[in-house]
Amino acid sequence: MIAIIGILIGLLLPAVQAAREAARRMECTNNLKQLGIGLHNYHDAYNSFPGQRGPLYNTAHWGCIGFHVSLLPFCEKSGLFSTIMVANNKTGLGFFGNSTALTTNVPGLLCPSDGNAKDPVVVPSAFSSGGRAFAKTNYCASIGDAMGLSGEGSINQRGFFAGGEGREPGVDLHRLTVWRGTHDILDGLSNTIAMSELVTGRQVELHRIKGNFACISGVVSSTGNQNIALCINTRNTADPEEFTGSSSTQFVRGGGFTCGVNLITGFQTVLPPNSPTCYQGGTASSIGSSGLFSAASHHSGGVNTLLADGSVRFVSETVDCGDQNYTGKEVTTGLSPFGIWGAMGSINGGESSTL
Repeated sequence: MIAIIGILIGLLLPAVQAAREAARRMECTNNLKQLGIGLHNYHDAYNSFPGQRGPLYNTAHWGCIGFHVSLLPFCEKSGLFSTIMVANNKTGLGFFGNSTALTTNVPGLLCPSDGNAKDPVVVPSAFSSGGRAFAKTNYCASIGDAMGLSGEGSINQRGFFAGGEGREPGVDLHRLTVWRGTHDILDGLSNTIAMSELVTGRQVELHRIKGNFACISGVVSSTGNQNIALCINTRNTADPEEFTGSSSTQFVRGGGFTCGVNLITGFQTVLPPNSPTCYQGGTASSIGSSGLFSAASHHSGGVNTLLADGSVRFVSETVDCGDQNYTGKEVTTGLSPFGIWGAMGSINGGESSTL
Protein backbone atom coordinates (compact mmCIF):
# COMPACT_ATOMS: atom_id res chain seq x y z
CA MET A 1 0.00 0.00 0.00
CA ILE A 2 2.78 2.45 0.90
CA ALA A 3 4.53 1.69 -2.38
CA ILE A 4 1.30 2.34 -4.30
CA ILE A 5 0.82 5.66 -2.51
CA GLY A 6 4.39 6.61 -3.35
CA ILE A 7 3.83 5.82 -7.01
CA LEU A 8 0.62 7.87 -7.06
CA ILE A 9 2.39 10.83 -5.47
CA GLY A 10 5.16 10.54 -8.04
CA LEU A 11 2.58 10.60 -10.82
CA LEU A 12 0.58 13.48 -9.38
CA LEU A 13 3.43 15.76 -8.35
CA PRO A 14 4.40 16.89 -11.89
CA ALA A 15 0.75 17.65 -12.62
CA VAL A 16 0.45 19.70 -9.44
CA GLN A 17 3.63 21.60 -10.25
CA ALA A 18 2.42 22.25 -13.79
CA ALA A 19 -0.90 23.55 -12.46
CA ARG A 20 0.87 25.87 -10.06
CA GLU A 21 3.10 27.25 -12.80
CA ALA A 22 0.07 27.75 -15.05
CA ALA A 23 -1.52 29.82 -12.27
CA ARG A 24 1.68 31.84 -11.81
CA ARG A 25 1.92 32.46 -15.55
CA MET A 26 -1.69 33.65 -15.57
CA GLU A 27 -0.95 36.06 -12.71
CA CYS A 28 2.06 37.34 -14.63
CA THR A 29 -0.14 37.84 -17.70
CA ASN A 30 -2.60 39.83 -15.59
CA ASN A 31 0.23 42.00 -14.25
CA LEU A 32 1.20 42.93 -17.79
CA LYS A 33 -2.42 43.60 -18.72
CA GLN A 34 -2.68 46.02 -15.80
CA LEU A 35 0.48 47.76 -16.96
CA GLY A 36 -1.07 47.99 -20.41
CA ILE A 37 -4.15 49.64 -18.93
CA GLY A 38 -1.84 51.98 -17.04
CA LEU A 39 -0.04 52.93 -20.25
CA HIS A 40 -3.30 53.89 -21.94
CA ASN A 41 -4.67 55.71 -18.90
CA TYR A 42 -1.43 57.69 -18.81
CA HIS A 43 -1.89 58.42 -22.52
CA ASP A 44 -5.41 59.67 -21.85
CA ALA A 45 -4.05 62.04 -19.20
CA TYR A 46 -0.97 63.37 -21.03
CA ASN A 47 -1.63 62.56 -24.70
CA SER A 48 1.46 60.36 -24.78
CA PHE A 49 2.88 57.23 -23.24
CA PRO A 50 5.48 57.75 -20.49
CA GLY A 51 9.13 58.25 -21.27
CA GLN A 52 11.39 55.39 -20.39
CA ARG A 53 13.44 57.46 -18.01
CA GLY A 54 13.14 61.07 -16.91
CA PRO A 55 10.45 63.36 -15.57
CA LEU A 56 6.83 62.32 -15.39
CA TYR A 57 5.80 64.16 -18.50
CA ASN A 58 7.36 66.63 -20.89
CA THR A 59 6.80 69.77 -18.85
CA ALA A 60 8.67 68.53 -15.78
CA HIS A 61 12.34 68.85 -14.87
CA TRP A 62 15.30 66.50 -15.14
CA GLY A 63 15.21 63.23 -13.31
CA CYS A 64 16.25 59.60 -13.60
CA ILE A 65 12.87 58.22 -12.65
CA GLY A 66 11.86 54.98 -14.37
CA PHE A 67 8.70 54.51 -16.41
CA HIS A 68 7.27 52.17 -13.78
CA VAL A 69 7.06 55.10 -11.36
CA SER A 70 5.21 57.20 -13.92
CA LEU A 71 2.61 54.43 -14.17
CA LEU A 72 2.06 53.99 -10.42
CA PRO A 73 -0.86 56.48 -10.15
CA PHE A 74 -2.55 54.71 -13.05
CA CYS A 75 -2.11 51.27 -11.47
CA GLU A 76 -3.71 52.04 -8.08
CA LYS A 77 -0.39 52.90 -6.41
CA SER A 78 -0.82 56.64 -5.90
CA GLY A 79 0.44 56.49 -2.31
CA LEU A 80 3.82 55.06 -3.28
CA PHE A 81 4.04 57.47 -6.18
CA SER A 82 3.48 60.42 -3.85
CA THR A 83 6.11 59.13 -1.44
CA ILE A 84 8.69 58.96 -4.20
CA MET A 85 7.88 62.38 -5.60
CA VAL A 86 7.53 64.27 -2.32
CA ALA A 87 10.76 62.78 -0.98
CA ASN A 88 12.58 64.05 -4.05
CA ASN A 89 11.08 67.54 -4.19
CA LYS A 90 9.04 66.45 -7.21
CA THR A 91 12.13 66.43 -9.42
CA GLY A 92 11.78 62.78 -10.34
CA LEU A 93 15.10 61.66 -8.87
CA GLY A 94 13.49 58.33 -8.11
CA PHE A 95 16.38 55.93 -8.57
CA PHE A 96 18.56 57.23 -5.74
CA GLY A 97 15.87 58.96 -3.73
CA ASN A 98 13.73 58.04 -0.74
CA SER A 99 14.94 54.81 0.86
CA THR A 100 11.50 53.61 1.96
CA ALA A 101 10.12 53.89 -1.56
CA LEU A 102 13.16 52.24 -3.06
CA THR A 103 12.77 49.12 -0.92
CA THR A 104 8.99 48.76 -1.33
CA ASN A 105 8.08 45.71 -3.40
CA VAL A 106 5.18 46.37 -5.75
CA PRO A 107 3.36 43.03 -6.30
CA GLY A 108 2.09 44.06 -9.73
CA LEU A 109 5.68 44.58 -10.89
CA LEU A 110 6.84 41.09 -9.85
CA CYS A 111 6.32 37.80 -11.65
CA PRO A 112 5.37 35.04 -9.17
CA SER A 113 7.46 32.53 -11.14
CA ASP A 114 10.64 34.41 -10.22
CA GLY A 115 11.47 33.27 -6.70
CA ASN A 116 14.26 35.87 -6.32
CA ALA A 117 12.18 38.87 -7.32
CA LYS A 118 11.14 39.84 -3.80
CA ASP A 119 14.74 39.93 -2.57
CA PRO A 120 16.11 43.48 -2.92
CA VAL A 121 19.41 44.06 -4.67
CA VAL A 122 22.01 46.12 -2.81
CA VAL A 123 24.04 48.46 -5.00
CA PRO A 124 27.60 48.68 -3.65
CA SER A 125 29.84 51.72 -3.49
CA ALA A 126 29.84 52.47 -7.21
CA PHE A 127 27.53 55.38 -6.44
CA SER A 128 27.24 57.81 -3.58
CA SER A 129 24.09 55.89 -2.68
CA GLY A 130 26.05 52.64 -2.43
CA GLY A 131 24.71 50.19 0.14
CA ARG A 132 21.06 50.98 -0.54
CA ALA A 133 18.62 48.22 -1.37
CA PHE A 134 16.45 48.49 -4.45
CA ALA A 135 13.12 46.73 -4.94
CA LYS A 136 13.10 44.80 -8.21
CA THR A 137 10.80 44.42 -11.19
CA ASN A 138 10.27 41.66 -13.75
CA TYR A 139 8.80 43.88 -16.46
CA CYS A 140 10.95 45.69 -18.97
CA ALA A 141 10.59 48.31 -21.69
CA SER A 142 10.96 47.49 -25.38
CA ILE A 143 13.40 49.62 -27.34
CA GLY A 144 12.73 47.56 -30.45
CA ASP A 145 15.69 46.40 -32.53
CA ALA A 146 17.89 49.40 -31.66
CA MET A 147 21.38 48.27 -30.59
CA GLY A 148 23.95 51.04 -30.91
CA LEU A 149 21.36 53.55 -29.72
CA SER A 150 20.58 51.60 -26.56
CA GLY A 151 22.71 53.62 -24.14
CA GLU A 152 21.20 56.15 -21.77
CA GLY A 153 22.60 59.05 -23.81
CA SER A 154 20.81 57.94 -26.99
CA ILE A 155 17.36 58.31 -28.48
CA ASN A 156 16.30 55.44 -30.73
CA GLN A 157 13.82 55.67 -33.59
CA ARG A 158 12.64 52.08 -33.44
CA GLY A 159 11.15 51.05 -30.12
CA PHE A 160 7.98 51.78 -28.21
CA PHE A 161 10.29 53.37 -25.64
CA ALA A 162 12.93 55.69 -27.06
CA GLY A 163 15.42 55.81 -24.18
CA GLY A 164 17.23 58.96 -23.12
CA GLU A 165 18.26 60.62 -19.89
CA GLY A 166 15.26 62.76 -19.10
CA ARG A 167 16.90 66.16 -19.33
CA GLU A 168 14.84 69.29 -18.96
CA PRO A 169 13.30 70.33 -22.31
CA GLY A 170 15.59 72.78 -24.06
CA VAL A 171 18.70 71.55 -22.25
CA ASP A 172 20.99 69.09 -24.02
CA LEU A 173 18.35 68.07 -26.53
CA HIS A 174 20.34 65.03 -27.67
CA ARG A 175 19.59 63.40 -24.34
CA LEU A 176 16.03 64.57 -23.96
CA THR A 177 13.54 61.87 -23.03
CA VAL A 178 11.05 61.16 -25.82
CA TRP A 179 7.37 60.58 -25.08
CA ARG A 180 5.79 58.44 -27.79
CA GLY A 181 2.11 58.80 -28.64
CA THR A 182 -0.26 56.51 -30.50
CA HIS A 183 0.40 58.58 -33.63
CA ASP A 184 4.06 57.52 -33.51
CA ILE A 185 3.29 53.79 -33.66
CA LEU A 186 3.07 53.66 -37.46
CA ASP A 187 3.09 49.87 -37.67
CA GLY A 188 -0.07 49.73 -35.53
CA LEU A 189 -0.60 49.16 -31.81
CA SER A 190 -1.48 45.49 -32.28
CA ASN A 191 1.73 44.95 -34.30
CA THR A 192 4.12 46.57 -31.82
CA ILE A 193 5.62 45.25 -28.57
CA ALA A 194 5.61 47.62 -25.62
CA MET A 195 6.91 45.51 -22.72
CA SER A 196 8.02 42.02 -21.81
CA GLU A 197 9.66 40.10 -18.97
CA LEU A 198 13.10 39.70 -17.48
CA VAL A 199 14.40 37.47 -14.72
CA THR A 200 15.82 39.41 -11.80
CA GLY A 201 19.43 38.73 -10.96
CA ARG A 202 21.34 37.86 -7.82
CA GLN A 203 24.82 39.13 -7.13
CA VAL A 204 25.81 35.68 -5.85
CA GLU A 205 25.00 34.05 -9.21
CA LEU A 206 27.06 36.27 -11.45
CA HIS A 207 27.20 34.02 -14.51
CA ARG A 208 23.59 32.97 -14.75
CA ILE A 209 22.19 34.00 -18.12
CA LYS A 210 18.81 34.78 -16.65
CA GLY A 211 19.23 37.84 -14.46
CA ASN A 212 22.83 38.82 -15.11
CA PHE A 213 24.91 39.96 -18.06
CA ALA A 214 28.24 39.45 -19.75
CA CYS A 215 30.60 42.40 -20.17
CA ILE A 216 32.04 42.19 -23.67
CA SER A 217 33.47 44.64 -26.20
CA GLY A 218 32.54 44.79 -29.87
CA VAL A 219 28.89 43.75 -29.62
CA VAL A 220 27.38 47.15 -30.38
CA SER A 221 28.56 50.57 -31.45
CA SER A 222 26.72 53.84 -31.96
CA THR A 223 28.65 54.54 -35.18
CA GLY A 224 30.06 51.23 -36.40
CA ASN A 225 28.80 47.77 -37.15
CA GLN A 226 27.02 45.46 -34.76
CA ASN A 227 28.11 41.88 -34.03
CA ILE A 228 25.38 40.05 -32.19
CA ALA A 229 27.06 36.65 -32.57
CA LEU A 230 29.63 37.76 -29.99
CA CYS A 231 26.83 37.95 -27.45
CA ILE A 232 25.27 34.67 -28.50
CA ASN A 233 28.62 32.96 -28.15
CA THR A 234 29.00 33.93 -24.51
CA ARG A 235 26.67 31.03 -23.68
CA ASN A 236 28.62 28.31 -21.93
CA THR A 237 28.40 25.12 -24.02
CA ALA A 238 29.02 23.04 -20.90
CA ASP A 239 26.13 24.74 -19.06
CA PRO A 240 23.63 26.52 -21.34
CA GLU A 241 22.15 28.37 -18.36
CA GLU A 242 25.41 30.24 -17.81
CA PHE A 243 27.62 32.60 -19.80
CA THR A 244 31.39 32.82 -19.94
CA GLY A 245 33.58 35.90 -19.59
CA SER A 246 33.45 38.93 -17.33
CA SER A 247 30.36 39.73 -15.28
CA SER A 248 29.20 42.54 -13.02
CA THR A 249 29.40 42.45 -9.24
CA GLN A 250 27.44 45.69 -8.98
CA PHE A 251 24.23 45.52 -10.99
CA VAL A 252 21.70 42.91 -12.09
CA ARG A 253 18.75 42.79 -14.45
CA GLY A 254 15.58 44.15 -12.88
CA GLY A 255 17.60 45.58 -9.98
CA GLY A 256 15.44 48.63 -9.31
CA PHE A 257 11.93 49.36 -10.59
CA THR A 258 12.62 53.07 -10.20
CA CYS A 259 15.42 52.92 -12.79
CA GLY A 260 14.73 53.44 -16.49
CA VAL A 261 18.18 52.45 -17.78
CA ASN A 262 18.10 49.67 -20.40
CA LEU A 263 20.60 47.45 -18.62
CA ILE A 264 18.26 47.34 -15.61
CA THR A 265 14.75 47.54 -17.11
CA GLY A 266 15.00 47.49 -20.92
CA PHE A 267 15.22 44.88 -23.68
CA GLN A 268 15.51 44.57 -27.45
CA THR A 269 13.71 42.37 -29.95
CA VAL A 270 16.98 41.12 -31.43
CA LEU A 271 18.01 37.93 -29.65
CA PRO A 272 15.32 35.34 -28.82
CA PRO A 273 13.79 35.28 -25.35
CA ASN A 274 16.03 33.65 -22.73
CA SER A 275 19.20 34.55 -24.65
CA PRO A 276 22.28 36.10 -23.01
CA THR A 277 22.38 39.79 -22.18
CA CYS A 278 25.63 41.59 -23.06
CA TYR A 279 26.87 44.95 -21.89
CA GLN A 280 29.22 46.87 -24.19
CA GLY A 281 32.67 47.11 -22.63
CA GLY A 282 35.00 45.05 -20.50
CA THR A 283 33.62 46.18 -17.14
CA ALA A 284 30.33 47.35 -15.70
CA SER A 285 31.43 50.31 -13.62
CA SER A 286 28.38 52.21 -14.86
CA ILE A 287 24.94 51.24 -16.06
CA GLY A 288 24.39 53.59 -18.96
CA SER A 289 26.31 52.10 -21.90
CA SER A 290 24.75 50.33 -24.84
CA GLY A 291 24.36 46.59 -25.18
CA LEU A 292 22.16 43.69 -26.19
CA PHE A 293 19.48 43.14 -23.57
CA SER A 294 17.27 40.06 -23.80
CA ALA A 295 13.79 39.30 -22.51
CA ALA A 296 13.63 36.29 -20.19
CA SER A 297 11.35 34.43 -17.81
CA HIS A 298 11.02 31.27 -15.75
CA HIS A 299 7.92 30.26 -17.72
CA SER A 300 8.58 27.18 -19.77
CA GLY A 301 9.73 27.99 -23.29
CA GLY A 302 9.24 31.73 -23.60
CA VAL A 303 8.03 35.05 -22.19
CA ASN A 304 4.82 37.01 -21.75
CA THR A 305 4.80 40.09 -23.95
CA LEU A 306 2.61 43.20 -23.77
CA LEU A 307 1.56 44.71 -27.09
CA ALA A 308 0.95 48.41 -27.47
CA ASP A 309 -2.80 47.84 -27.77
CA GLY A 310 -2.85 46.44 -24.22
CA SER A 311 -3.13 42.75 -25.12
CA VAL A 312 -0.68 40.11 -23.92
CA ARG A 313 0.87 37.32 -25.99
CA PHE A 314 3.17 34.48 -24.98
CA VAL A 315 6.24 34.49 -27.24
CA SER A 316 8.24 31.30 -27.68
CA GLU A 317 12.01 31.33 -27.36
CA THR A 318 11.99 29.75 -30.84
CA VAL A 319 10.31 32.82 -32.39
CA ASP A 320 11.70 33.85 -35.78
CA CYS A 321 14.56 36.28 -35.08
CA GLY A 322 15.95 36.57 -38.60
CA ASP A 323 19.67 37.09 -39.10
CA GLN A 324 21.46 36.04 -35.89
CA ASN A 325 24.82 36.64 -37.59
CA TYR A 326 24.01 40.28 -38.30
CA THR A 327 27.08 42.51 -38.60
CA GLY A 328 25.49 45.52 -40.26
CA LYS A 329 25.04 48.99 -38.85
CA GLU A 330 22.26 50.22 -36.60
CA VAL A 331 18.86 49.88 -38.28
CA THR A 332 17.01 53.20 -38.12
CA THR A 333 14.44 52.84 -40.91
CA GLY A 334 12.74 50.13 -42.91
CA LEU A 335 12.32 46.44 -42.32
CA SER A 336 13.96 44.78 -39.34
CA PRO A 337 16.64 42.16 -40.10
CA PHE A 338 15.56 40.23 -37.00
CA GLY A 339 12.50 38.40 -38.28
CA ILE A 340 9.07 38.53 -36.68
CA TRP A 341 10.55 39.33 -33.27
CA GLY A 342 12.39 42.35 -34.65
CA ALA A 343 9.42 43.46 -36.75
CA MET A 344 7.15 43.39 -33.71
CA GLY A 345 9.65 45.54 -31.83
CA SER A 346 9.89 48.32 -34.38
CA ILE A 347 7.24 51.04 -34.38
CA ASN A 348 7.82 52.21 -37.94
CA GLY A 349 9.45 49.46 -39.99
CA GLY A 350 6.54 49.09 -42.37
CA GLU A 351 6.03 45.43 -41.43
CA SER A 352 2.64 43.78 -40.96
CA SER A 353 3.95 40.88 -38.85
CA THR A 354 1.90 39.52 -35.97
CA LEU A 355 2.74 37.12 -33.20
